[in-house]
Amino acid sequence: MGTHEFITPNDQALTNKYMAGFEKEDGDKFSQHEAGLAYDAMRLVIDAIKRGGADREGIRKALSETKAFMNLSGVEVGLTDLREPMLPIALGQWDKASKQIKLVKFIKDTALIDPKPWYQYYK
Repeated sequence: MGTHEFITPNDQALTNKYMAGFEKEDGDKFSQHEAGLAYDAMRLVIDAIKRGGADREGIRKALSETKAFMNLSGVEVGLTDLREPMLPIALGQWDKASKQIKLVKFIKDTALIDPKPWYQYYK
């Protein structure tokens, strides 16, 4: 068992489209979870540009109005007051037959994913 913010493959159309493009460009069937997080970050910025315009203030305003977004794994991610994601943890297990990490479930318990307890260390 292991935890990540993003695990492939799963049954989400957006994830499968992303992975098909990733495999075509990279030649690998496995994407690092950081790549999935970066992809989501760019999707948020592009969405903000579409909603607020391409200037700095429009992007900032649109991002500040974002309350939640559907991430690459097909999970709705909420945002804290400081705009940090309440990112569910993907629990996965290595499958020897397919040589892939298989999604077991998403952990959405706010006591586990809320970044607020870490605020004390942001000083």
